Amino acid sequence: MHSITASEARDEFADIINRVAFGRERVTIRRRGKELVAVIPIEDLRLLERLEEAAEDEIDLEEARKILADPTEERIPWEEVKRDLGLPPA
Repeated sequence: MHSITASEARDEFADIINRVAFGRERVTIRRRGKELVAVIPIEDLRLLERLEEAAEDEIDLEEARKILADPTEERIPWEEVKRDLGLPPA
């Protein structure tokens, strides 16, 4: 991964975009020696978004399993939920 300063990024912005978009290079931008942001190909961003969504789904699934395994958890019938949401009955 290529790393540049913020002032270099400002001066080389068009080149950075081309290197990332067409060369699939990843570039981090630093200010005062600290990495602040990264410029990545759109495909990498889409992959990160899918991974994040999958991780959130896994967390939701784990939470649902815990609730279902708890015998003290109150069960609400699906028909009642639909009625409360204003959905038509099945």
